Amino acid sequence: MKNKVNIITAIMLVGFVIAVFYHYYMGSYLSLNYPFNTFLFAPQAKCSDLLDELQRVSGLNPYFSNFGHAVYFPFMYILEYIFLLLVPSDQNSYILFFVCSMMLFVVLVNFLVLKHGTFSKLEITQYTFILSFMSFPLLFDLDRGNLEAFVFISMVLFMYMFYRKHYNMSAIFLAMAIAMKLTPILFAILFIKHKQFKSIILCGISTLILTLFSLLLFKASVLNSINGVFSGISYFYNDYVIGNGGLKYGSSIYGAIKNFIIMENINMPIDWLYSITNMVSMLVMIVILLIILIKKSVLWKQVALLSCLTLLCTPVASDYRLIIMFLPLWLFLLETDKSKFDTIYAVLFGLIMIPQGYYIFYPATVSVSEFSHPLILIALSIIILLDKEPILVKKK
Repeated sequence: MKNKVNIITAIMLVGFVIAVFYHYYMGSYLSLNYPFNTFLFAPQAKCSDLLDELQRVSGLNPYFSNFGHAVYFPFMYILEYIFLLLVPSDQNSYILFFVCSMMLFVVLVNFLVLKHGTFSKLEITQYTFILSFMSFPLLFDLDRGNLEAFVFISMVLFMYMFYRKHYNMSAIFLAMAIAMKLTPILFAILFIKHKQFKSIILCGISTLILTLFSLLLFKASVLNSINGVFSGISYFYNDYVIGNGGLKYGSSIYGAIKNFIIMENINMPIDWLYSITNMVSMLVMIVILLIILIKKSVLWKQVALLSCLTLLCTPVASDYRLIIMFLPLWLFLLETDKSKFDTIYAVLFGLIMIPQGYYIFYPATVSVSEFSHPLILIALSIIILLDKEPILVKKK
């Protein structure tokens, strides 16, 4: 583990320091404003995702509120409402509680993972600090206050239970994630891979129960709320997938191609681009899912491929969603079997965790990250698929 951690944290430390000095220079010495003076989102919109969502759910009628369109699945809004009940009702308290609780959660998991290695207490403290406080995906999520954090926490608990072979419990946590957002459904294939068919049934039933329970709690009727869900999906498609709402700070293949077309002023209908990219993405996804089922591989590689798919093959994958890459990273660090590509894997994990918001293209409409993030994820996926290193038998 030590060599892996050394490589990943060294890249994260150097990448973070370079980004801080670069954006400080751009803002303080060249007097350039956003987006040149920060690798995060617009400074005036700190935690606006969180505050907007809490306003939307405050009347327990999220799909018909006066605060914009609700785009999450019903269970997300029940968790948001519980958040409202637990935290004192002012914006600063909401932000402080969200940021501190999420950061403490990631710090704790990093600490527990590193405890499995042969590190001194000082080394564990140093590495935990770098992995937590210099992680671009985490910092970006906290800056936005995005509720992808709720999905992430559910996924971490799912993965922990799955890793410990508590499959039924892991199915419950995966159901919670799916009941908030559809993309985690890809991870259900792990139950099939590991022949846990009862668990996948439990996951499906639990998802339906959580969704129905949430719909019943809303002030609107169940039927109206379901229509509201589809209305939110339609809004997201028009404004973010086809429109330019999700143009920046993304990690998907479709987003990278769309940015390139707009940047180069190529005359191509965006809906055509989406249709073609979506079809190819679905085919690639099916092939990789079949490979996961057929090919013998360690758990971290299966999770890495699934995590990359959820980012690359969805039309809009904002940078806060990169926090899902903590799952394969942690499993990679815990893995005792070795591969000749371990150094490359560590480098790629380190790269995906650093800020890459450098504006070097002209005109300066998109940053390097819009292209580098998908390329890193694609490289990681390809190397995993090509890795034929035999699995070493662990000594009991």
